[in-house]
Amino acid sequence: MGVVSKIVGAIVEYTRNIDREVERGFNLNEWGDLMKYLHGLQIQAQLLIDLFQRASSLLGYVPSTYVNAGEILLREGIIDEKDFSFIVRLSGFEILLFTSICLLIYVLLKTFCVAVVIGECFF
Repeated sequence: MGVVSKIVGAIVEYTRNIDREVERGFNLNEWGDLMKYLHGLQIQAQLLIDLFQRASSLLGYVPSTYVNAGEILLREGIIDEKDFSFIVRLSGFEILLFTSICLLIYVLLKTFCVAVVIGECFF
């Protein structure tokens, strides 16, 4: 159960840190604040998903997806419908964030490559 304890400890730590930052105030129109909270929430979401997957594995199952891990825990009576609905939404949030980050990296790299090409042409 050492891994589960570490995951739960990390969830508690991220939740505490996010709560502390929220209490200080924030402006999501500022890029730095937005990225800080998105990153914190993404890590927190991934930790919760990891917890569900680890719990289903400890029960002897091999979940094929994040949602499947939730289905296993629901079927075993470990979580209820509300918890299952949450993991489904959380999985969607994690996938959306990952996709958004990949697209952002692509745009940044493409912009950098254009800048390099233009720089080579003009300098």
